[in-house]
Amino acid sequence: MHQNHHDPIVCGRIRAKGAGVVYGERITFQAGYVPTATFWCLDTADSIGPDDGFVHPHACVSSRRCFCAERSEHTWG
Repeated sequence: MHQNHHDPIVCGRIRAKGAGVVYGERITFQAGYVPTATFWCLDTADSIGPDDGFVHPHACVSSRRCFCAERSEHTWG
């Protein structure tokens, strides 16, 4: 999925799998429209983030306190 220049940046710790989402590439806001994709956070290894919010490209944006702009393998906290 390509990042539209008007789309928000998605947290670098979100990961996904599913048709239409390329494994190993940064998750984009557009990936949130893929109906078969599942998303998780690297910090929690779950569909719930460290701030107890759900993990989704449309939710994991800069307004979240656990947001990380860089694609990261490090944990939050």
